Amino acid sequence: MNPYKKMMIGAIFMFDFNLGSFDVLPDIVAYALFFFGLSELMKENEHYQKARMYTIPLMILSVLELFGFGVNVQVVSFTDVDVLVWAVIIFGVVMGILFMYNLLFGVQEEAKRQEIIQIDDQASLVWKLFLASQVMILVTFMLPIIFVVAFIINLIQFILLIKLMNDASLKLRIDSDGVVL
Repeated sequence: MNPYKKMMIGAIFMFDFNLGSFDVLPDIVAYALFFFGLSELMKENEHYQKARMYTIPLMILSVLELFGFGVNVQVVSFTDVDVLVWAVIIFGVVMGILFMYNLLFGVQEEAKRQEIIQIDDQASLVWKLFLASQVMILVTFMLPIIFVVAFIINLIQFILLIKLMNDASLKLRIDSDGVVL
């Protein structure tokens, strides 16, 4: 089978489709198909070699997820997980971004080499959309921590306001009618 066809089928398995807690399209299958497709293409360019390398940790994370040890970034918030789970989530997101970057830039490199501009443009668009979605997922994931930071800044601002008013009451002179001198 054409290695790009293998990766096309792998891309279908990347779609999260669950029935309850059962993953109908397990990611392990997706990354295995990408691994085998990229194994056939890795001599073509360095990006394919790197993308193949990133499928390995992604397969391991997928196996962990199948056995209930994974965490779906889209359904947790920072306050719901401990530091180790947070680190695993960030690791998985970074590996996913590096994988997609190298996969898509590998496709772009091949498309440019073969002068197929449409494929080059498509790979560029997919990369931009993927990266935007990952940033949005991370921002959404981190909203509770952003809220905590905003609360702390607001608390500091409130304390400084109290201090300012106290210092002003001690240092700014006013007359008996309350007018600043």
